[in-house]
Amino acid sequence: MASSAASPKPLAGLKVIDAATIFAAPFAATILADFGATVIKVEMPSKGDPLRAMGRAKDQIPLWWKVYARNKLCMTLDLRMEEGQRVLRELVRDADVLIENFRPGVMESWNLGWEALHELNPSLTMLRVSGFGRTGHYSGKPGFGTLIEGMSGFAMLNGQPDGPPTVAPMAVGDCIAGLYGAVGVLTALLARANGVASGQCVDVSLLDSLFSILGYQVAEFDQLGVVMERTGNRSASSVPRNIYKTRDGKWLTVSSSTNKLSLRVLRMIGGEELACDERFVTADARRRHGDLLDQMVASWVVQRDLTEALDAFERHDAAAAPAYDIRQIFADRQFTETGTMIRIDDEELGQVRMPNVVPQLSATPGSVEFAGRRLGRDTIDVLRAHTSLSEQQIAELTRLGVI
Repeated sequence: MASSAASPKPLAGLKVIDAATIFAAPFAATILADFGATVIKVEMPSKGDPLRAMGRAKDQIPLWWKVYARNKLCMTLDLRMEEGQRVLRELVRDADVLIENFRPGVMESWNLGWEALHELNPSLTMLRVSGFGRTGHYSGKPGFGTLIEGMSGFAMLNGQPDGPPTVAPMAVGDCIAGLYGAVGVLTALLARANGVASGQCVDVSLLDSLFSILGYQVAEFDQLGVVMERTGNRSASSVPRNIYKTRDGKWLTVSSSTNKLSLRVLRMIGGEELACDERFVTADARRRHGDLLDQMVASWVVQRDLTEALDAFERHDAAAAPAYDIRQIFADRQFTETGTMIRIDDEELGQVRMPNVVPQLSATPGSVEFAGRRLGRDTIDVLRAHTSLSEQQIAELTRLGVI
């Protein structure tokens, strides 16, 4: 089954060529596909997108691919060959969007750069994703999400205070860049629809994207010279804030980002007397005595099972939630009742579960129509529907290994 499959799609009629690989740029294309754009995924013959070989597989069927290449028509095309470049130009001639993330200069070497494609199709929006951007000292360097997490300042803020800088176990930098890429494409398309501009080149770098979420830290260092350091699960701005172990060996996440929430936690663990304690009555006081307060909350939590602790937080209208692993997520009906996680019919796996489309729109929701497909599954259909190539020409491309 698919989510909201019968509903109208807001991006229906848009033709998107996804000539990118791995994650950030293709993720932008996935977002567009989720909302109805026709996305043609271009991959190298025989090899395919390297993402197909990443992560775990079931019966040699790549599972990451099923999620991140969903809703895309999969075709093969060797862009290193002149014949393949001609086919891409044919596809781009009436496309709305082209997405690529080759190292800067590669597309130009194939005569597929922005200037050439804009001349071919003046209304084209071209999303170009790179590690460090298309200008600057590092523009020619290969950029991967893990490297960007380190250089952007992100990793330096993660981990325990007495431990090393820590990168994320999932593609945080790539996802954020992909989101910015999708926003950039949609903004350019809106400008085109409003007559503000025709086609545009959208430049997104992983470094710019991840650095942007540091936000206030830039101003703090610029104006005050403050260098934020690792605090683990604690916060330099709100106390208490941590993930605490419960008596039954589970984990409870606690947040108190406002003064009211903090005082509710204090009343819960120590009554009105603790809530009125001068060491904890204000946010500044709580920060000064953060270690003590954190230990008090930890001591209170560890004397209770997770369910008991959650009930207490709910009774006191304080903010807490369990810290889940994937098994607990599958067991919590919240994720299925709201459609956060869905089950999709698949021609290879039978069915496969994955996250649903985000965000949810009331009138024109997106949907997952199908999971990521086999390499080259749609090549012939795409060439027949989106180019003027004859059957003989398509057969010749096959013979030459272009497709």
